[in-house]
Amino acid sequence: MESSKKWKVLAWSVVGIIAVATGGYFGIRAIVRSNHLKPFQPKVDEYLARPVASRESPAARHKGKIIAVNVKEKEIDSLYWDLPEELRAETPDEVATIVWLEWGEVQVSTYGDTNKPALVQTCNVTIIDRADKAILLRHSFRGSDPPKSIKSRDSSGRGDKPTQAVVEYLQKAQQK
Repeated sequence: MESSKKWKVLAWSVVGIIAVATGGYFGIRAIVRSNHLKPFQPKVDEYLARPVASRESPAARHKGKIIAVNVKEKEIDSLYWDLPEELRAETPDEVATIVWLEWGEVQVSTYGDTNKPALVQTCNVTIIDRADKAILLRHSFRGSDPPKSIKSRDSSGRGDKPTQAVVEYLQKAQQK
């Protein structure tokens, strides 16, 4: 085999190894995360139960550890993994505060004369005291603006989710 072919084979072999390793990493991470959240799944109906009271006030603060629930999907929201460890409940028994997340999109414009929508992602957050089953706070968030242009094969353009803003809000709203 000539030298240039050997280098091509070696280069493609390295690319293949990197691809398999990357896929393995994300696959294992998904399995670990799924297993970690399994104990919370039987509690989702409880977490989504209608609060019996409201103690809403700009000065209200939540206490203890949080579980974040995607209201539409009726499952633990991936924002759970963005929470700092001191806020994130590791077991269902640690949950003191339930956070409902209602994700959505708002069309803010279109791209040229294509009628392809330019979308901003939104999140309505409701913070609930688990013990009292009372709403403490509500807040709406808007993500970043959509890109100025999109590729011709794209059906729409979206800005980023307001994930970091939600996490910062939850940190600031924690009782110290």
